[in-house]
Amino acid sequence: MQVVTQANPVYKGYIRWNRFHNETKTIKKAEEWIIRKGNHPPILSEELFDKAQKRYQMEYHPRQERASASYQHWLSGMVKCSACGRSLSYNRVEKKGKNYSYFQCYGYSKKICSVSHGISEQKLIAALFASLREAACTGITYKQKKQEQKKAIQEELQYLVQVQLENLERKEERIQTAYIDGADTLEEYKQKKQLLREEKERLEQQKILSFSKEEEADKIGEAEQIWDVITALESDCFTNVEKNKAVHTIIEKIVYEKEQKRISVYYWLKGNKQGKNLP
Repeated sequence: MQVVTQANPVYKGYIRWNRFHNETKTIKKAEEWIIRKGNHPPILSEELFDKAQKRYQMEYHPRQERASASYQHWLSGMVKCSACGRSLSYNRVEKKGKNYSYFQCYGYSKKICSVSHGISEQKLIAALFASLREAACTGITYKQKKQEQKKAIQEELQYLVQVQLENLERKEERIQTAYIDGADTLEEYKQKKQLLREEKERLEQQKILSFSKEEEADKIGEAEQIWDVITALESDCFTNVEKNKAVHTIIEKIVYEKEQKRISVYYWLKGNKQGKNLP
C-alpha cells in the first residue's frame, strides 16, 4: 500500500522529538511523540501548511511502479561493480544444507566483466548500516533524489499565497468603491487600506521565505530522515519495494570496491561520498 507521509512540521515552526527509542532507533508510537512550537521562525503559516498537505494527500497518484517480483532484494539495482559499473545481482544458494545469500556482478555472471565482485549479503548490509548510522550521527547532508512531495507542497503553498493576494486585490477594489459611493468615511478607507497593505506585505514575505528557508529546514530534519530509513530497513513491516524506495531517497548508489574490501556510499549531495570498510 502506498503511504504518503506528512511533511516535517519544522516548516510551520514546530519541532518534533521523542520519536525514536534511543538505543534501537526504532519509531515509538505516535502518541509518545512530542511536538512543540519551536523558537525558529516558521517558513509557512500553519493554515497554508496544513491545507497544502491535505490537498497533496488527496490528489497524490503514484507513478507506475516496478513489478514487486523484480525486487529480489531491497538493494536490487543499487550496488555497483567498481570494475564495470554494472549492478550486483542478488543470489541464494544452498551449501552444506544451509542457505547462503550473496551479491555478484551481473556482468561477471554473464562473462562480460572479467572481475568477480562476489560479496555476502551479511557483510554488505553490515557495512551499509554502519555508513547510514555514521551519516545520521555526523550530520552528512544530502538532497533527496525524488522530492515530489516537498515540491508539490511548495507549489501548493505558492498557489494558496497567490490566491490570497488576488483576494486582497479584489478587497481593495471593493473598499475603494465603498469610499467613492460614500459608504465609508475617508478615515475608514485609510484604515482598511493600511490593513490590506500590511496583509499583502506579509503574504509576499511568506512567498519569499518558502523558498529562501527551504534549505535551512532540510538541514534541521536530515538526521531524522536517515533514522527513518534505517528504521524502515530494519522492520519486517515493509516490502522490498518500499525499502528500496527508502534507500533511494538518501543514496544515489553503492559501489563495491573489492580490492579495497570496502563499499563507497554516494549520498545525494554531489560529491558527498563515504567509504566504509567491510566487516
